[in-house]
Amino acid sequence: MEAAVTLEDVAIVESSTSSIPTVIRSARRRDAIVNRADIYRAQMAERASKNDVMWSSTVRDLGGLYALKLLYEKQRTLENAMFYLAIVSIVAEAASSYLHGRLPWTTIAVETTKGIVTVATAALLVLLFRRYTLAARIKVASSSLPSASKFYHTPLVWDFCIELSLLLVHIPPGLGQYTLQTLVYIYANSFSVTREAAAPLCPKYPMYVAYNCYAPTTISISQFGIVLVPRIYLVGRYIRNVFGFNTNEVKLIGSLQNVDAASAWFVRKFLFRFYPAAFSAFILIALWTLTAWAVDQAERSIANGDLAEYVDVLWLVVVTISTVGYGDCAVVGFPGRVFIVVGGVVGGAAICSMCRVVVVGALAISPNEQCVIDTIKEREEVQQMRSLAVHLIQAEWRRYKLMSCSPAGQLRHDVTKALHTARVLKYRVMALARSMRRTHQRRHQGLDAILTKWKGKVEQENDMDTTRSSFGTLDRTVRRHDLVVIATCDKAVDKLTAVLAKLRQPHVQ
Repeated sequence: MEAAVTLEDVAIVESSTSSIPTVIRSARRRDAIVNRADIYRAQMAERASKNDVMWSSTVRDLGGLYALKLLYEKQRTLENAMFYLAIVSIVAEAASSYLHGRLPWTTIAVETTKGIVTVATAALLVLLFRRYTLAARIKVASSSLPSASKFYHTPLVWDFCIELSLLLVHIPPGLGQYTLQTLVYIYANSFSVTREAAAPLCPKYPMYVAYNCYAPTTISISQFGIVLVPRIYLVGRYIRNVFGFNTNEVKLIGSLQNVDAASAWFVRKFLFRFYPAAFSAFILIALWTLTAWAVDQAERSIANGDLAEYVDVLWLVVVTISTVGYGDCAVVGFPGRVFIVVGGVVGGAAICSMCRVVVVGALAISPNEQCVIDTIKEREEVQQMRSLAVHLIQAEWRRYKLMSCSPAGQLRHDVTKALHTARVLKYRVMALARSMRRTHQRRHQGLDAILTKWKGKVEQENDMDTTRSSFGTLDRTVRRHDLVVIATCDKAVDKLTAVLAKLRQPHVQ
C-alpha cells in the first residue's frame, strides 16, 4: 500500500515542457520507535492551552476520580493492617490461655502476651477510627454525602459502634489473678427422691440441689479470652481486598448493575461459586480450630478428664461436626455445651451442606457432556428400535404362515400365541418411539424455536436470495454445529447470521 503524502515528502517542480506540476515522492527514512509519552504530553499541552469549559470540567472530574482511587487504596491498606493486628491478638491470647495455669513460672510470659493483646487492641481502635473517617470521605467524594459530612454525623456511626464493641473487649494484663466461684452440673439422677438416695451417687464434696449434683468450681478471668474470637470477621475484608472488590472501578460496575460488589455477602457468593473447595476447607478449618479453642477454655477449670488436652477437644469437635458422635468424650460445663452446640452442631450442619453442594457441583454434567450422553442414548435407542422391528417382522411373518399354512387343529392355539407376541412387540416399539420422540423434542426444542423465529424474520425482510433450499441447508448446518449447547439466544442468532452469510456467498458470486 502506498504511503500517504506529507509536506516533507512532496516537492512540486515545474516541468520545462509543460505547465502541469509534477509530484515527486522522495524516500525518507522514518523512526520506527516513537516516544509515545512525548506525543501525549505535547497533545495534552496543546489541549490545555485552550482551557475552555469542557477541558476544565474534564480535569476536575479526572482529579476527583484519582482522589477517589487514592482513598480506596488507603482504606484497603488500613483494613489489611487491621486484619494482621487481629490475627496477632488472637494468637497472643491463645498463647496466654495455653500458658496460664499449666506452669507456675510462666506468669511473666502470660502478662507479656496480655500486653501484646492490649497494644494490638489499641492499634485496632485507632485504625478503626481512621477507616471510618476514610469511608465518610469516600462517600463525600462519590457524592453520596454532603461535602462537610463526618462519619459520626451519618448512619456510619452505628456500624462504628458495633465494631468498636467487638474490638474493644479483651482481657488486659493484671486481671489473671481474679477468679469467679460457680457451680458446675456433674450428675443427674431422675430416680432419686431423697438426698440420702442420691448422695452415694454424687462425687466427693458435692452440692445437692433439686436431685442433681453440682461441684463448686473456680474460673479464672483469663479463661474469658475467647471474647477475641469475633475479631475473625476482619478476614472477610482482607479477602475482599485481595480479590480486588474494594475499588472504585468495581463499585462503578456494581452500581450500574444495582449490585453492591463490595458487600460481604457478594464476596462469599463469589468465593463459593469460583473457589468452592478452597472456601469450604477454609470455613471448616476456621470453625474447627476456634470451636475447639473455646471448648478447651470453658472446660479447663472443670478438670474434665475426657478433654485434658487440646487434641482431645479437636477430636470431639470434628466428631460433632461430622454428626457421628461416638460418645467417648463429652463436655461437662454449661459454657462448653453452648460452644459445642453453636460451633459443632449448627456449624457442622452448615459445613455438611456446603460440602454436599461442592460434591454435587463437581459431579454436575456440563451442556457438552449432556450432548454426548444424549447422542450415546440415541444410538442405543436406535439399535434397540431396529432389533424390536426385526422381531416384530418375524412375529408377523409367523402369524401369516400360521394363518395360511397350518392345519386346522393347531391353528387356533398357535395363532393366538403369535398374535400375543406381535402385540407385545408392537407395544414395546410404540413405547420406545415415544421415548425417542420426547428425547428429540427436549434436545431440539430451543433450536427449533430459534430456527423458526429466524426463518420468519428473514421472510419478513423479503430476502429473495435465501431460497427454500437454503433454509434446508441452513437447518442441517446449524444442527451439525449443535446450537443446543449455546447459552443465550443472542449467541444463537449470531451463529445463524454467520451460517446464513456463508450460504449467501454462492448467490453473491
